[in-house]
Amino acid sequence: MKSLQQLLVMSLICVIFSSAIAKSKQIVIFVSFSMADAALQDYYHEAKKLGAKLVMRGLRNNSFKDTQVKMQELRISVDIDPTLFEQYQVTAVPTIIWVNGQGNAKKITGNLTLSSSLEIMEKDNTHAEN
Repeated sequence: MKSLQQLLVMSLICVIFSSAIAKSKQIVIFVSFSMADAALQDYYHEAKKLGAKLVMRGLRNNSFKDTQVKMQELRISVDIDPTLFEQYQVTAVPTIIWVNGQGNAKKITGNLTLSSSLEIMEKDNTHAEN
């Protein structure tokens, strides 16, 4: 069980992270440990090249230690931020959000490469989702 202090720190980090994303041009990839290990590693390496961030809703088995062990095993790094899942109404993974710097975002869900997803979103001239 998480201590109140841990929950408060996580909440504060989530608020700061959410605010920073809305104000900057950013690519966020929503993922989960339920995805194949190879898919997580592929998204991580693509994200690293483009300066994108991988985000998960919560901890593996509700444990910081289990989460850390799995990330080390896969050699990936992710942020934990359930508020972003709510903010962008992400209900399935992988989902890629492209925030334009004015708080507007485009969203695509499905097992596509990051570069393919960005190409599709760049060609799509419809209004961005919020």
